[in-house]
Amino acid sequence: MEIRKENFTLSDYTRMITLDPTNYNLYIDRGILYSSNKDFDRAKDDFTKAIQINENAFEAYGNRGNVFRQEKNYNLAISDYTKCISINPLLVQGYINRGSIYDDIQDYKNAIEDFSKAINLDPLDYEVYLFRWKAYNASGEEELAVKDLEKAFELDHFTTELWLKRRINPSIGSGDAENHINDGCELLASREYDLAIVEFTKAINIGSQSDAIAYSNRGLAHAAKQEYRLAIEDYKKHSILILSILKYSVTLGLHIVWQQNMIKR
Repeated sequence: MEIRKENFTLSDYTRMITLDPTNYNLYIDRGILYSSNKDFDRAKDDFTKAIQINENAFEAYGNRGNVFRQEKNYNLAISDYTKCISINPLLVQGYINRGSIYDDIQDYKNAIEDFSKAINLDPLDYEVYLFRWKAYNASGEEELAVKDLEKAFELDHFTTELWLKRRINPSIGSGDAENHINDGCELLASREYDLAIVEFTKAINIGSQSDAIAYSNRGLAHAAKQEYRLAIEDYKKHSILILSILKYSVTLGLHIVWQQNMIKR
């Protein structure tokens, strides 16, 4: 039987470290668990121990950088992310993490550079285009911002829409409806279409501004079951899927709403 890391407890890791004290991966894994429990001091100690054992353990630098970021110790976070990238220059997440720090401190030039490097390494990640879109928008480069927003929609329309709506109004997509949508997506990915439909229907019945996401995903589940009439009905309720020409209007509209929202702040 396969033993999965997520089943290990802190006590398990401590016992394994006692038996194999030079295994730096064990310190990284325990550090991640400490970090998830908000025990940041012990997490940093474990990541530092991993680095002492293996100075090229880029995962330890990256995870310690994550802790520093949560503590808002941005200079140390940038230092760790930079070290992580120097060891593994093809690590997309390293550039995303460092770029996000630069965005946090409003250093948009460096943020855009890091997000661009991440895009060059993985041009199919819709979320990085959204990160760069936000940085372009904040730095006044509106034409480039709109292009990134359009690309994000092209790569993953539904998730991009929800991503934007949540940032315009953080209450959107929260609560029980979102939980049902998330459960439905997992079931959909597992090809348990009937159960997925039940979860998406529960989200719709609750009623939230995430209904469009629930309808579109329920449509996918119906289509997978070859229930095409029901699928079409759900797709119609997400009108963006019916006329692709509306995509540009929605893209530009959300861009304008974002700008207005930023001005109000």
